[in-house]
Amino acid sequence: MLSEVLLVSAPGKVILHGEHAVVHGKVALAVALNLRTYLRLQPHSSGKVGLNLPNIGIKRAWDVARLQLLDTNFLEQGDITPEKVEKLKEVAGFPEDCGNHEHLAVLAFLYLYLSICRKQSALPSLDITVWSELPTSAGLGSSAAYSTCLAAALLTLCEEIPNPLKDGEATSRYSRPSPCPLSFLPSFLWAVT
Repeated sequence: MLSEVLLVSAPGKVILHGEHAVVHGKVALAVALNLRTYLRLQPHSSGKVGLNLPNIGIKRAWDVARLQLLDTNFLEQGDITPEKVEKLKEVAGFPEDCGNHEHLAVLAFLYLYLSICRKQSALPSLDITVWSELPTSAGLGSSAAYSTCLAAALLTLCEEIPNPLKDGEATSRYSRPSPCPLSFLPSFLWAVT
């Protein structure tokens, strides 16, 4: 398992043509923006997992031992259901009637953390900080960039995909398709976070 700090970033996007056509299986023309979302993952041994989202004023932490005891079978492959969302809200400590958009970012994190890391012998202790140059709710892909950063960092941490950074290099890029498909990620992550 990764022991050093990992920095990941993903660009925003603009769909130039066909934004709603993709819903019907048609082609769209999209371009990346020179605005990015950044993630810093710091593994540690404190027994906590922390999430810091300074752009939206959220800072949360959970006890890894408590999360380890959870029955996470509800995270198996398949569509995300209202029942699964309610269980994630319970894990996050949110009230049932919570519909705050900022809380959806926390739910997406918990979903990815538990889905990816539960395959390890023990859930990892870590701190994740995510900040972005992308405005939220502007159609510039802030949700997709956030989810991409989380998935790439957690999959790298758990060695499900190779770390592209080699010894002595300051930066690197994921340059080939991952051997681990992300098909288990539900579409709700891209739509509501």
